[in-house]
Amino acid sequence: MLSDDLLEDLFTEARSTPPVPSDALMARIEADASAQIGQQAGGMTARFRTWWQLLGGAPGIGGLATTAVVGFWIGFAPPAVLDPVSESLLPLAGVEDGTAFAPGDGFGWSTAEG
Repeated sequence: MLSDDLLEDLFTEARSTPPVPSDALMARIEADASAQIGQQAGGMTARFRTWWQLLGGAPGIGGLATTAVVGFWIGFAPPAVLDPVSESLLPLAGVEDGTAFAPGDGFGWSTAEG
């Protein structure tokens, strides 16, 4: 077993001569880094990959596409359950004579104080 003093002497000796990487190793590291930077530089592919990852990959894009299709479907052909909801949000009483969308009337602003 090594004593603390002997171990400290070994650490001091190791610190006095730090390892230096060879020139060949540094050249390989630099070449590898340059190749990686070249692959990631600009272009539509890098932007597309970034957005793809930010949106969650295939599951995230699939969920967004499904939500968009269902939203369009419900907006275009709403189920009968939503008829009372849509009628309360958008009264169609005056559509024929054009008064349903009078300025200041759409959101109850005509009944506001003032």
